Formats: sequence, C-alpha cells, structure tokens
Amino acid sequence: MKKFIATLLFVITLISAFAVCASAASADTATERTNVFEQIYSLILSNSDKILSALAFMGSLVLAIAYRKGMLPILRGGISKIGEEIGHLKSETESFYKASEGKLSEAYKSIERAEGLFSSLSDRLAELEEELSAQNADRTNYSQMRIIMSAQIDMLYEIFMASSLPAYQKENVGEKICEMKKALAAGEAAGNE
Repeated sequence: MKKFIATLLFVITLISAFAVCASAASADTATERTNVFEQIYSLILSNSDKILSALAFMGSLVLAIAYRKGMLPILRGGISKIGEEIGHLKSETESFYKASEGKLSEAYKSIERAEGLFSSLSDRLAELEEELSAQNADRTNYSQMRIIMSAQIDMLYEIFMASSLPAYQKENVGEKICEMKKALAAGEAAGNE
C-alpha cells in the first residue's frame, strides 16, 4: 500500500511538471488582461491530449499494481461470496415457501370447516323457519277455533235461556256455560304467554 501511494504521488508530480512546462511554452507575449480561470481553461484545452495521455498512463499503472497485488483474488473472493449469499438466499426462500405452503393449507382447511359450519347453520335456520311457520299456522287455527267455540258457547247459552226449561236447569246450564267460558279464557291466557 505504501508503494502504491508513493507511485501515485510520483505520477501527480509528473503531471504537475508537464502542466507547468506546457504553460510556460504556451505563454503569449501579448499583454492582454484575462481572467485566471480563462487562462486555466485555455491551458487545459491546449494541452488536453497530454493530460489525457498522462491520466491513461496513471490508470494503466494503477491497474497493473492492483493486478499484481491481488485484484484477481479479491474479485474471485467477492464473486464467490456473492454466490454463497445467493445460495443462502435460495435456501431461505425455499424454507419460507414450505412454511407458507403449510400455513396456507391449514388456513384452507379452517375455511372449509367454517364453510361446513355455516352450511349446517343455514340448514338449521331453514328448519327453524319452517317450524315457526307451522306453529304460526297452528296458532292462527287455534285462535280461529277459540273464536268459533266462544261463539258456540254464546249461542248455546241463548238457546237454553230461550227454551222452556225449568229455572233450576237454566241455572245449571248457566253454570256450565260459565265454566266453559272460564276454561276458554284460561286457555287463551296460557296461549298468549
């Protein structure tokens, strides 16, 4: 590394010497007053071929030194390290794929179970709806039967009261009709609960 730095300083010194020599040779005798940056720019333009040659020489020198010091082993080691990392990444990707595949199959099975539960729940709700419809129809029929029975009890009471039965039998019929009305009212109260 020390040799490389010494060589680089030597090359920079050579370039500086070339630049000073080139500027001395190209100095005009005209006494025009110009900007320093314009002078540097014009100097670089006029000596660009020499500057580029020196830079190419420096680049070749740096490459030769780097090649001798082990640039190829460094490149070989870097490429092998990249290959190892790619292999490691590949194995991690495969293990992640296997793990995610297992999780996806578990999730799919859970979804199938949930679908089965929802299907059975839907079937049970349909059965309950049918049962409730049947009970509603029975309740409607039962309500109609109560109305009919109540009307029949009232008709019987009127028929018996209008008939020429003795008073004690009319009282007996009245008591029986009263019991029937109470039983009908008790059944109606139980049905409403």
